[in-house]
Amino acid sequence: MLGLPERVFYSTNELQALWELNASDIQYYLLQGFLIAHVWLPMMSVYEEITEIEGNRIICMRDLKHWEGYTPLYSHQCRTLYRTGKVYLRDFMSSEGNKKMFLPDTANSVPIHINDIVILNEERQRFEREHKFVSLSSCRVKVDGKVIGAVTTKRPSYFEQAFRKVHHAGIDFSFGNIQASVLQQLYDAAQSGEPWQSGKKLLERAGSISFTMQNVFKSNPHWRKLIDSDGRGEYRLQESFITAL
Repeated sequence: MLGLPERVFYSTNELQALWELNASDIQYYLLQGFLIAHVWLPMMSVYEEITEIEGNRIICMRDLKHWEGYTPLYSHQCRTLYRTGKVYLRDFMSSEGNKKMFLPDTANSVPIHINDIVILNEERQRFEREHKFVSLSSCRVKVDGKVIGAVTTKRPSYFEQAFRKVHHAGIDFSFGNIQASVLQQLYDAAQSGEPWQSGKKLLERAGSISFTMQNVFKSNPHWRKLIDSDGRGEYRLQESFITAL
């Protein structure tokens, strides 16, 4: 018999049957960020964000292009999706090259429904490797026992002391009270499904006398690796940081 082509993606129902789990188990893994869902976005005009570093300056540029393909949905987006049945995308990351895309201001947000999400094959394989799943030829899965005394590896990104110490993208950050408060607020907002927050309100709640994020974080030249801006006064934690926690 001829070999069948390898699957590109699986629906959540297919993974539920493949792994012999309940639907609530798959939902839990998505909401906690253990498993990353993707959606296919059709051909559209987008801006690709290009970041260049010149000395102490970080220059962000946007290049207009056409794009289509799979993009990841992160845990806070899945939380909104399961709670309300729909989530709207205006900016997203491409699966290839980890490039950041933005819709033009004149374009409508892209609605995503529960049935739109899939799990890419490489993500399924990653999850199985990390959690000791072994795929069987019958497309069933069994779980190996845990290795006693296995060495626990540190996560690629983490925070300590209420965001006073942060590690991400290979960088160790140290933050003061106001900076840490802003990061904590953004983290809590992402967990509640409303990641974008007003910069002025963030600084006010943190007790800052400064009116700009640039001034507050100027002691950390790489702070934009943690915090994303829409260019209109709204801020959120970078998706790459949230998913790496």
